[in-house]
Amino acid sequence: MEKQEIMNLIIDQYIKGTFCGDCETVQSAFSDDAQMNGFFGARYGSMSAAAYAAGISEGPSMREQGIEYHAKIEEIRLLSDRTATALIRERNFHGTDFLTAFHLVKHPENGWKIVSKLFTNI
Repeated sequence: MEKQEIMNLIIDQYIKGTFCGDCETVQSAFSDDAQMNGFFGARYGSMSAAAYAAGISEGPSMREQGIEYHAKIEEIRLLSDRTATALIRERNFHGTDFLTAFHLVKHPENGWKIVSKLFTNI
């Protein structure tokens, strides 16, 4: 059950929201203080999840541009009944492929949320 809840969160909120450029949907997948870190080529980047969500809503979405973005959950690992990791492979995120790792926490009030995102282009 927990893995299915995490899968639904990642697919319905992060992946679909990212593809459609829906800031509110993407933001709802993350905890309020979530951070992202990783690499775009050789360039290191760090930002809040709120900044990422706001950024994806600027300009036309990948869906509006006809970009064939695909994301696949490769693994979900429950570390306990309140913590987990998830690994996804993103293809053609605005022309770049990424491997992304999420850390998730099950908040008592609002369920599973992504607390950090680590990404690298591949």
